[in-house]
Amino acid sequence: MTPIESDYKWLKDFREYVDKFAKQNGITPEEALEHEVVRQAWRYYTEL
Repeated sequence: MTPIESDYKWLKDFREYVDKFAKQNGITPEEALEHEVVRQAWRYYTEL
């Protein structure tokens, strides 16, 4: 499991962001984790 996948599992706010992004773009959460926009958001959520 990668660090971003682990944070997706454990950080509720980040998970909600990823799920919303995935739904809006018609992709799976796993695919969303590969997008640069989501990776930038991940950096934001892990700095809080």
